[in-house]
Amino acid sequence: MPRRSLYVGQPNDAEIATVDQVVAALDDPDTVLVDARTPDEYAAGHIPGAVLFPFTDVVVDKQPPLWKPAEELRAAVGGLDVKPGKRVIPYC
Repeated sequence: MPRRSLYVGQPNDAEIATVDQVVAALDDPDTVLVDARTPDEYAAGHIPGAVLFPFTDVVVDKQPPLWKPAEELRAAVGGLDVKPGKRVIPYC
């Protein structure tokens, strides 16, 4: 069995949306704001126009958690108006 190593992410500031960019995107039909929090957190308040896609929906229920297959993820986000050519701003 292959040995697994722990992934440690590194933020890329060039890929992180600023508050001004998010505000500008509120009325942009080519941008989709994706709220990755839980349904309860989303219901308590979210950015206007944001769609809910909980972070827990991208992994299979195993330990350690693993990404769902690409086709499953494409199908899941397809209903959110997340399409090629659209700018996606996820947040949590």
